[in-house]
Amino acid sequence: MIRGGAGGVYLQDLRVRPGERYLCLAWARYRSSNGSPVGHFGVRFRTAANRWHPRMDREPKVNLEPAKKWQPLILFVVVPDKAAHMILMPGVDHPGKGAAVYFDDIAVYRLPVGFRTRSDPE
Repeated sequence: MIRGGAGGVYLQDLRVRPGERYLCLAWARYRSSNGSPVGHFGVRFRTAANRWHPRMDREPKVNLEPAKKWQPLILFVVVPDKAAHMILMPGVDHPGKGAAVYFDDIAVYRLPVGFRTRSDPE
């Protein structure tokens, strides 16, 4: 749970290899005094030199929808070239007084080699 204050994010570092594909899932819900959802779930990448990866366009992020029930936040991730770490980032932006975001059952599944989606190039 993250509540009140200016916000925050949990950082969880996982070792990865370029080209690997992952399905990342987090369950989340929020409590807000003004009804605005403020939670999100995303990933970033670091290089082997522990620097942020320059390809931020390869770093998916999804926001909570305006509903007070538990909801799944799902990311499909393809590790970019020169990435060595995937950083899971469930977080909250400026929740305000009396607000809270809850995260539960965060899971990461490495997809099998050869797994393709309809949006993959031929």
